[in-house]
Parts: sequence; structure tokens; C-alpha cells
Amino acid sequence: MSVPGLSFAQPVFNNPLVKNRADPQIFLHADGYYYFTATAPEYDRIELRRARSINELATADAKVIWRKHASGPMSHHIWAPELHFIDGKWYVYFTAGRADAIWDIRLYVLESSAANPVDGEWLERGQLKTGWESFSLDATTFSHAGQRYLVWTQRDPAPDKKNTNIYLAKMDTPLSIAGPATLLSRPDYDWEKRKYEVNEAPAVLIRNGRIFITYSASAIDENYCMGLLTAPANANLLDAKVWSKSSQPVFKSNAASNQYGPGHNSFTTTADGKTDVLVYHARDYRDIKGNALYDPNRHTRAQTFSWNADGTPDFGQPGAPMINQGKLAAKPLFRDPIMDGAADPVLVRNTALGKWWMFYTNRRANANDVPGVAWVHGTRIGIAESNDNGANWHYLGEADIELPPFMGEWTRRIGHRISSGLMTAVTICS
Repeated sequence: MSVPGLSFAQPVFNNPLVKNRADPQIFLHADGYYYFTATAPEYDRIELRRARSINELATADAKVIWRKHASGPMSHHIWAPELHFIDGKWYVYFTAGRADAIWDIRLYVLESSAANPVDGEWLERGQLKTGWESFSLDATTFSHAGQRYLVWTQRDPAPDKKNTNIYLAKMDTPLSIAGPATLLSRPDYDWEKRKYEVNEAPAVLIRNGRIFITYSASAIDENYCMGLLTAPANANLLDAKVWSKSSQPVFKSNAASNQYGPGHNSFTTTADGKTDVLVYHARDYRDIKGNALYDPNRHTRAQTFSWNADGTPDFGQPGAPMINQGKLAAKPLFRDPIMDGAADPVLVRNTALGKWWMFYTNRRANANDVPGVAWVHGTRIGIAESNDNGANWHYLGEADIELPPFMGEWTRRIGHRISSGLMTAVTICS
């Protein structure tokens, strides 16, 4: 049976992955490189990085591909760039204001024909028009069933409204939408209205016969969190009635790991495409001095996530930082305190608790009264736990593994139950 919250042999990311970078996007291209872009804390430029692995993005060179104008459009508040490869060209969708009207925020596009977008020339392709002029930001795009779509955030067109909503429209080119926009979500729940009425930063995930759109809600402090929209993949995505909305946040602040305001996410996978990865920003403290918009300490983080039995994503909780990254692990890493024979370890990640468990064969290395190699056989599987991403381990006990009766009574019960609240049972099923 599977145990909720567990995933086997998952990659470990050196969180925070990139410091002082908010609104992160990691894009795995067909060339085998990961590309990274995000909001710079000075709000004045767009950068790109590339690396062969997600962890290597932390030290990859940050190439500035574009800087804000001195005045006029695209001269202030340069936010939320996203990189996309469409029909053989690269596009960056981003948000920008004006130095003389800093809240006249609109969507803009850059284009490059280079094979490597980090080193290529970038052209300004102007504003991406949405059908009406108001505060708009956080565009992303996806293709499904032969049709490309734009998803973005914009202020309600009603003159008495200040909330921001999530909209969807078909695209006829990478620079324009075709037809009217569909309103997918507006702030309805209390958790979407804390300090400000906000739905923003959509990100798209297509799995299990459904279209999932995550979005961020409320003020960009500890109240910031993520909601989820869902539609059947075979539905008319422009019909607002096919979309359902989570009644509770699907990802939110976690005081246990000191991670606050997680959101503005994107999705990628491991290099083999087998494991889904959530990329997001968060702060490692709750209390912010001054205006949260100008606090620079939203850091980029990444963590794997799993899927529920009903086919919906389970993002878990924001995990703790890798406070021991860069330090050599102890040698030995762990010694069993009972029989001193730990061998053949298998690591298990509990994403819900933010901990690692190590299951190991526990041979009787300290036994002096057994013949031949009998000390190797008949022992119970041991369990150790790490609260700091594998830097230190402590002994939990032995696993309760109940084998089928046909295997014989002497092997049927080879462990005892650990019931500390962390795990009710771990069972191996044939």
C-alpha cells in the first residue's frame, strides 16, 4: 500500500534555490537545459540563466537580456517574466509600468530567434492587448488540443472594482489573443481577500485528463497562498462553467519550516520527465518591515510533489531550507545503536512533514555468538529519521512489515509497529 505524503528516491533541491528572486519560472527545454527567469528585486531588468540541473541554476551566470526604459512604457515595475518556446522562437512575457504612472501596469512581450535564448538578441514586440485597458500582469501561455491559450491577471473592468481576476483567451499568434476573454476566477473566499482582493500569477499543469491552473491570492506577505482551478481536458475551456475552484488554499505558509507567503509558482519536471516539480517563492520570516512589495527577500524554492488517488495534485507544505548545504556529511552518516549493522539504505521523503526516513537492513554486526554468516540473516528492518534534509540522522525503531501467510509463519511477522503519530504502518505488498 502507499502511505500519503511519501515519495521514494526523490531529488533534493538546495533551497533556497536562488535568493532574492521572486515570481520564479523554470523551463525544461528539448535541448536538455533548464532555463530560469524571475523578478529581480530592483524591478529594473530581465535575466535568464541556464543549467543542466535545477540545483545548478543557483550558480549559473545570470545574463541580463533586457533593461527597463528611462521613461514611458516599460520604464518601471518590471515584474514576473516568463520564458516560452513557440513555433521555433523564444518569447518572454512580462509585466511593466511607467515611471510617470507606476501603477499603469500592462503586459509586454520580447522575442528571440536564437537557438540559445541566454546569448541571443531580443526584440521588443510591444504590449499584449487583452481587450480592455486596466492593471494587468502575470501572463502565461499553454497549448492544448492544437490550440494555444493565454492566461493572465487583470483588474475587473467594472469602474468600482479594485480586485484582480484570472482570465483565459485563445491566442491567434504568440503576440495576440483572438476573441473575448473568459473570467475564470475572482476573489471569493476569505483567504483570497486578506488585505487585498487578489487572484494572480496563474500557472498551468495538464495531467490525468484535466487542466489544472494554480494561482496566488491575498497580499504578498504571510497571507499569500495558492488556490487551484480545475477543468476536464476535453471541455470547452472558454466556458467558465466547466471550471471548479478549491474552497481552501492548496499551498500556504508553514510556520513549522519558517516559510511564509509561498506562491507565484511555475511547474517543471525532473530531467527524465517522471517527477513533477513545484517552483515558487517564499520568505523565511513572517514579519516584514515596511512595504512588502519592496522587501527583497522572496527567495526561489523548488520541491517535488505527488498526486492524490483522485488524480489531483498534492503539493504538501513548503519545506525547510537546506541550512546545511555546502557542508560535508558526517562519516559515518548513521550507525544503528542496537546492532551496529546498518546496510542497504533506501530513502523515503515525507513531503507532508518535511522529513526524510531511511529504511535499512540491520545486520547483527556486534554479535559474537552466532555461527558462520548467520549474523547477516533474520533481522528486522531499521528506520532512521532526518529533520534537516539528510545532514543528521537519529534512530526511530524497526518497521512493522507483515508478509503474506504463504511465506511461512517464521517470516510472516518480522517487525514491530511504530505508532508515534509519524507513521501508522509501512507495509510491503506483493
